[in-house]
Amino acid sequence: MKRRTRYTATAIALATLAALTLHGPASSTESGHSMKQERSGMMGMGLGPRAMHDLDLNRSQVRNITRSRREAAGEGARVMAELQEHHWELNRAMAEDEPDAERIGQLHLQIRENQQELARIQQQTHERIMKTLSDEQREQLQERDRRDRWDPPVEEE
Repeated sequence: MKRRTRYTATAIALATLAALTLHGPASSTESGHSMKQERSGMMGMGLGPRAMHDLDLNRSQVRNITRSRREAAGEGARVMAELQEHHWELNRAMAEDEPDAERIGQLHLQIRENQQELARIQQQTHERIMKTLSDEQREQLQERDRRDRWDPPVEEE
Protein backbone atom coordinates (compact mmCIF):
# COMPACT_ATOMS: atom_id res chain seq x y z
CA MET A 1 0.00 0.00 0.00
CA LYS A 2 1.28 3.45 -0.85
CA ARG A 3 1.98 5.94 1.88
CA ARG A 4 -0.52 8.70 2.22
CA THR A 5 0.68 12.08 1.16
CA ARG A 6 0.40 15.11 3.40
CA TYR A 7 -2.19 16.46 0.99
CA THR A 8 -4.35 13.35 1.41
CA ALA A 9 -4.08 13.39 5.20
CA THR A 10 -4.94 17.09 5.23
CA ALA A 11 -7.95 16.49 2.96
CA ILE A 12 -9.26 13.75 5.27
CA ALA A 13 -8.82 15.96 8.33
CA LEU A 14 -10.57 18.90 6.65
CA ALA A 15 -13.50 16.75 5.47
CA THR A 16 -13.96 15.35 8.95
CA LEU A 17 -13.72 18.80 10.50
CA ALA A 18 -16.23 20.19 8.00
CA ALA A 19 -18.71 17.39 8.71
CA LEU A 20 -18.42 17.88 12.46
CA THR A 21 -18.61 21.66 12.20
CA LEU A 22 -21.73 21.61 10.05
CA HIS A 23 -23.55 18.84 11.85
CA GLY A 24 -21.97 18.44 15.30
CA PRO A 25 -20.23 15.42 16.74
CA ALA A 26 -21.63 12.00 15.92
CA SER A 27 -21.47 11.01 19.58
CA SER A 28 -24.12 13.43 20.78
CA THR A 29 -27.83 13.50 20.16
CA GLU A 30 -30.25 16.30 19.50
CA SER A 31 -31.11 16.36 23.20
CA GLY A 32 -27.48 17.24 23.97
CA HIS A 33 -26.88 14.01 25.86
CA SER A 34 -24.18 11.64 24.76
CA MET A 35 -25.25 8.39 23.15
CA LYS A 36 -23.69 6.59 26.12
CA GLN A 37 -25.89 8.52 28.56
CA GLU A 38 -29.01 7.76 26.58
CA ARG A 39 -28.19 4.06 26.20
CA SER A 40 -27.11 3.65 29.83
CA GLY A 41 -30.51 4.45 31.27
CA MET A 42 -29.43 7.76 32.78
CA MET A 43 -32.45 9.35 31.15
CA GLY A 44 -34.99 7.51 33.31
CA MET A 45 -35.22 4.38 31.21
CA GLY A 46 -34.78 2.03 34.19
CA LEU A 47 -37.91 -0.07 33.70
CA GLY A 48 -36.35 -3.52 33.97
CA PRO A 49 -38.00 -6.65 35.35
CA ARG A 50 -37.43 -5.60 38.97
CA ALA A 51 -38.94 -2.14 38.44
CA MET A 52 -41.88 -3.63 36.54
CA HIS A 53 -42.55 -5.89 39.50
CA ASP A 54 -42.09 -3.12 42.07
CA LEU A 55 -44.53 -0.86 40.19
CA ASP A 56 -47.21 -3.55 40.39
CA LEU A 57 -48.11 -3.32 36.69
CA ASN A 58 -51.34 -4.92 35.51
CA ARG A 59 -51.42 -7.44 32.64
CA SER A 60 -52.49 -4.82 30.08
CA GLN A 61 -49.60 -2.51 31.01
CA VAL A 62 -47.11 -5.38 30.72
CA ARG A 63 -48.48 -6.28 27.26
CA ASN A 64 -48.28 -2.67 26.07
CA ILE A 65 -44.72 -2.25 27.34
CA THR A 66 -43.63 -5.57 25.82
CA ARG A 67 -45.22 -4.68 22.47
CA SER A 68 -43.54 -1.24 22.44
CA ARG A 69 -40.16 -2.77 23.22
CA ARG A 70 -40.57 -5.49 20.59
CA GLU A 71 -41.43 -2.94 17.89
CA ALA A 72 -38.50 -0.75 18.89
CA ALA A 73 -36.13 -3.72 18.91
CA GLY A 74 -36.96 -4.59 15.30
CA GLU A 75 -36.58 -1.03 14.11
CA GLY A 76 -33.45 -0.52 16.19
CA ALA A 77 -31.84 -3.66 14.75
CA ARG A 78 -32.41 -2.37 11.22
CA VAL A 79 -30.82 1.00 12.03
CA MET A 80 -27.94 -0.64 13.90
CA ALA A 81 -27.17 -2.82 10.87
CA GLU A 82 -27.05 0.30 8.68
CA LEU A 83 -24.81 2.02 11.24
CA GLN A 84 -22.38 -0.89 11.28
CA GLU A 85 -22.27 -0.93 7.49
CA HIS A 86 -21.52 2.82 7.38
CA HIS A 87 -18.72 2.38 9.94
CA TRP A 88 -17.25 -0.40 7.80
CA GLU A 89 -17.48 1.78 4.67
CA LEU A 90 -15.84 4.68 6.53
CA ASN A 91 -12.94 2.50 7.64
CA ARG A 92 -12.45 1.28 4.07
CA ALA A 93 -12.68 4.79 2.63
CA MET A 94 -10.11 6.15 5.08
CA ALA A 95 -7.71 3.27 4.37
CA GLU A 96 -7.55 3.95 0.64
CA ASP A 97 -4.34 5.27 -0.91
CA GLU A 98 -6.19 8.34 -2.15
CA PRO A 99 -9.14 8.81 0.25
CA ASP A 100 -12.11 10.75 -1.07
CA ALA A 101 -12.64 13.56 1.44
CA GLU A 102 -16.18 14.20 0.24
CA ARG A 103 -17.14 10.53 0.61
CA ILE A 104 -15.62 10.42 4.10
CA GLY A 105 -17.57 13.50 5.14
CA GLN A 106 -20.77 11.98 3.74
CA LEU A 107 -20.20 8.76 5.68
CA HIS A 108 -19.70 10.74 8.90
CA LEU A 109 -23.06 12.40 8.28
CA GLN A 110 -24.78 9.06 7.60
CA ILE A 111 -23.34 7.64 10.83
CA ARG A 112 -24.61 10.62 12.79
CA GLU A 113 -28.06 10.29 11.23
CA ASN A 114 -28.18 6.60 12.20
CA GLN A 115 -27.16 7.44 15.76
CA GLN A 116 -29.82 10.11 15.99
CA GLU A 117 -32.42 7.70 14.63
CA LEU A 118 -31.48 5.17 17.32
CA ALA A 119 -31.86 7.89 19.96
CA ARG A 120 -35.27 8.84 18.51
CA ILE A 121 -36.43 5.22 18.61
CA GLN A 122 -35.35 4.96 22.22
CA GLN A 123 -37.04 8.24 23.17
CA GLN A 124 -40.29 7.30 21.42
CA THR A 125 -40.29 3.93 23.17
CA HIS A 126 -39.70 5.63 26.51
CA GLU A 127 -42.59 8.03 25.87
CA ARG A 128 -44.95 5.18 24.91
CA ILE A 129 -43.98 3.26 28.05
CA MET A 130 -44.44 6.31 30.26
CA LYS A 131 -47.95 6.85 28.79
CA THR A 132 -48.78 3.28 29.79
CA LEU A 133 -48.02 4.00 33.46
CA SER A 134 -50.34 5.72 35.88
CA ASP A 135 -49.29 9.05 37.41
CA GLU A 136 -48.38 7.28 40.65
CA GLN A 137 -46.30 4.66 38.82
CA ARG A 138 -44.46 7.34 36.85
CA GLU A 139 -43.64 9.17 40.08
CA GLN A 140 -42.40 5.93 41.68
CA LEU A 141 -40.21 5.16 38.66
CA GLN A 142 -38.75 8.68 38.56
CA GLU A 143 -38.00 8.55 42.27
CA ARG A 144 -36.35 5.16 41.83
CA ASP A 145 -34.23 6.52 38.96
CA ARG A 146 -33.13 9.50 41.06
CA ARG A 147 -32.29 7.26 43.99
CA ASP A 148 -30.40 4.69 41.91
CA ARG A 149 -28.49 7.16 39.74
CA TRP A 150 -24.83 7.10 40.52
CA ASP A 151 -23.09 10.44 40.29
CA PRO A 152 -19.30 10.43 40.63
CA PRO A 153 -18.05 12.16 43.77
CA VAL A 154 -16.93 15.75 43.39
CA GLU A 155 -13.48 16.48 44.73
CA GLU A 156 -13.27 19.50 46.96
CA GLU A 157 -10.41 21.91 46.50
